[in-house]
Amino acid sequence: MTAVTGIDVGGTKIEAVALNVNTKKELFRKKISTPKNYEDFIGSIKSLIDEADDCAKEKCPVGMGFPGLVTSDGKVRDYANLPFLKKDVIFELEELLSRKIKVANDADCLALSETVDGAAQGANIAFCAILGTGDGAGITVGGRLLQGKNGFAGEWGHISQPYPKAWELDQPCSCGCRGHIESLNCAPSLVRIYNEKTTDKISDSVEIYERCKQGDEIARQ
Repeated sequence: MTAVTGIDVGGTKIEAVALNVNTKKELFRKKISTPKNYEDFIGSIKSLIDEADDCAKEKCPVGMGFPGLVTSDGKVRDYANLPFLKKDVIFELEELLSRKIKVANDADCLALSETVDGAAQGANIAFCAILGTGDGAGITVGGRLLQGKNGFAGEWGHISQPYPKAWELDQPCSCGCRGHIESLNCAPSLVRIYNEKTTDKISDSVEIYERCKQGDEIARQ
C-alpha cells in the first residue's frame, strides 16, 4: 500500500482526496455537490473512490468522515442532514467496492487532524467546531479523541440554546427537536431566519455574507 483515500461527506458537498502515505503528496482531489437521493449518493461515492484508485494506480484503503452519530464499531446511527440515507449504507458501499471502509464522525476527524498536525498541535485539550450544513464538533484530550460512552461527545449543535428567547426556542432543528444551537447557527438555519424577516428570499448562506457587505441591515443582524 502506497496511497490512502479520505472522503469528507457533508450535507452540501462531498470531497475526496488520495494521498501518498510516504510523501503526503496529493494524488487526487475532487469536490462534488451532495446528491439528494440514495442511489445517486452511492454511485457518486463509488465514482470518487474509483477515480482515486485510478490516480493512485492501486486499490486504496478508504476512510470516511460522516456527519452524524458514528458508533464505536463504525456504524452510522443518525444522518440528521442526510435523511435519505439507509442504516446499512456503509455495508452496501463495502460490498460494492470489495473492501472495508473506516468511518468516523466528520467533526471527530477534524479534531484529531488539527491535534496531530494542525492548529491545535501541542494543545492538551482542543475543541474543534464545524459550522456548515450542521453544527458539529470534536474534542481531544492529551492528543487522543474524546468520544464519550455513546460517541456523542462534542456534539454542541444538539444542546439547547443558552438563555434562549421565546422565538429561539421554537426554531426547528434538523434532528427533529426545537431550540438547539444548530437551529440558529448552521447555514440552512441562517437562510431560513433571513427569509422569515424579508420578502427578498435567498437560497444560500453565502448570500447573507454578500448582502452584509452591501449594507443589508437584516443580513448584518
